Amino acid sequence: MGFIVAVFPWNSYFENILPNETELVYVVIDDQCGEDFTNVINGGESHFLGRHDLHENGYSSSMYSIDFATFSQYGGEHAPVNGTSYTERFKASNKGHCKYVFKIYPSAALEAQFTSNNHIMYAAVVVGIFAAMSGVLVYYDRTVITRQRALLDGANRIIGSLSPEAVMDQAAQDGKRSGARTLKGFIGDEEHDNGMLESNFTTKPIAELFPDATIMFAGIVGSTALSSTREHTQVFFLLETIYHAFDELATQRHVFKVETVGDCYVAVAGLPDPRQDHAVVLGRFAHSCISKFCSLVKQMEITLGPDTGELGLRVGLHSGPVTAGVLRGEKARFQLFGDSMNTTARIETNGRFTSPKQRPIW
Repeated sequence: MGFIVAVFPWNSYFENILPNETELVYVVIDDQCGEDFTNVINGGESHFLGRHDLHENGYSSSMYSIDFATFSQYGGEHAPVNGTSYTERFKASNKGHCKYVFKIYPSAALEAQFTSNNHIMYAAVVVGIFAAMSGVLVYYDRTVITRQRALLDGANRIIGSLSPEAVMDQAAQDGKRSGARTLKGFIGDEEHDNGMLESNFTTKPIAELFPDATIMFAGIVGSTALSSTREHTQVFFLLETIYHAFDELATQRHVFKVETVGDCYVAVAGLPDPRQDHAVVLGRFAHSCISKFCSLVKQMEITLGPDTGELGLRVGLHSGPVTAGVLRGEKARFQLFGDSMNTTARIETNGRFTSPKQRPIW
């Protein structure tokens, strides 16, 4: 006959099994032989609380139990089987052996750790954030709609000015009116009352001198050679994509787009509204155009062919006085005149160009 004695240091057994920030958890050790022991686990530490079941009242319904070391339970060799229940067979087979069961109970401190009394405040904060975001979205939506309507009206005015019928109608209206026309009124009049044409040129021409302005010429290098190996629709797709991106940058930086002449994009800062930082604004706009051009050309290599990446952008900038005016006639055009325009064109023609396969010069 032999005896096997096993000693379990329950405190060591329960240590470091829960996160350190976990509050009190009660573990009642029931040995099924009439003895109960209670340990309390606080974070990673375990302490013996005393004999008997000492868990906090009110949390009995939240008890979770688990058997300890079920794999080592003595199975018994002479347990009666026929005519006995499972409980009777278990008691008979484990006669003289105590089965340990862990009964785990939460505590008020643990409940408080996961219970928030600020739910009303949190709900109010969430509702406030939602209301603020809704207001921002509504304001943004209204702003976008207003801006789109303004752009649409401007586009309609431009398209209408290109037709001979619109020219004659405008000339007839201008013949009935008198008074000076201003350049800013021609550019930004919302009522389509800009006096763009005079059939008999009886009124004063629309022209103004701006002593301080900066002009930009941005020419696409290699587009002429590319057009000889591409369909005309592909060439126009390339130019439309690039010029549309430049237009968006011009709107963002409050730069005035003058015109596009073939593969050259002309823009100016300092008119029609004079500004002191015209050179800085247009310099930053030119840098953005170079970066955007390299990115777009690189992307269009997939649809237009690998040699599209050989294209480059050559930019020329010059600051000085410039005359801005409207050439009236069958098709009115807003144009810039003066030595500053010629100097800018020469700078652009003789400058270096940047392509996606080169390191940017800025």
